[in-house]
Amino acid sequence: MIDLDADPKSKECAMPNCTEVKANRTPFCKRNKKHKALMYDWLAPAEFTKCFTEGCIHIAHLDTPFCAVVHKTEVGRQCRK
Repeated sequence: MIDLDADPKSKECAMPNCTEVKANRTPFCKRNKKHKALMYDWLAPAEFTKCFTEGCIHIAHLDTPFCAVVHKTEVGRQCRK
């Protein structure tokens, strides 16, 4: 159900770096094939949750927040809106 190889050029992608890989080689952003929408990676490490204070895109039909901003940390580069 989760596509680990989400296409960053896809129209469903909410930001250009949606498949940016973290230090542990896990994609931060994952695309749900059924809904054709990006989902917040609930397996992301705690530091990525800081982005919720900056603003998120809420996908109503999934009732799942998608994180629009990823803060620059020691394990990841900053994604731009």
